[in-house]
Amino acid sequence: MLIAHRGVTSVAPENSRAAFDAARDQGFKAVEIDIKETKDGHFYLFHDRSSRRLLNIDIDLDDQTLSELQQYPLYHNGTPSDQSILSLEDYGREYSKDFFVYLDIKRHGNDRYGYLAERIWDFISRYDLQERVFVGSDFLFTAYLEYNYPEVHTVFSGPGGNTARVYLWVPKKFRPDFMISYADEITQKHVDWLNKNDLMNRRMVYGVTANNYDQLIRWGVPKIMVDE
Repeated sequence: MLIAHRGVTSVAPENSRAAFDAARDQGFKAVEIDIKETKDGHFYLFHDRSSRRLLNIDIDLDDQTLSELQQYPLYHNGTPSDQSILSLEDYGREYSKDFFVYLDIKRHGNDRYGYLAERIWDFISRYDLQERVFVGSDFLFTAYLEYNYPEVHTVFSGPGGNTARVYLWVPKKFRPDFMISYADEITQKHVDWLNKNDLMNRRMVYGVTANNYDQLIRWGVPKIMVDE
């Protein structure tokens, strides 16, 4: 499975309609999106803690409503575009039938695990995404989600290489379904360990470019998040 990381960002701002339209046009079956929460309780698609790179302004993102954020153009390679921030509901209405989706939850200090998990599960259920969704975040949140909503395909964002052995130490009822890390952290030794422990089918990687794509395919990594 090739996952377009934030859509096709070579031609459009990340996490934008144009980036998802390009992913659909190019035949991608899956996309990754980043999710944060606004001051007025809406989830929106945005990666950074700061507004500088993607909006070219200095504002406190945590103090903005959805309508306030959507008035700013998204920047692409330092240039303003005709795209604006999408809400998670925008994505659901427009693209939920087009892709498998990886929801990367950016908690950024939000410790309301139960609240976040319930809201995410509500979104998944309303758009019938149970079999077409991955939810990734830090270990504590994904473990909480796995325990309380085992139907969700959870992804632990952790280090690669031999340190991924910690995955097997986690009790099964808390253990995320998949583990993801930078592609450049994957080595032959780690691949051998994955195969020995029958875990290759649970490995995902990001940071995939033309420089490492072929090697990952040869190793048999099954889910690859492509930076297009």
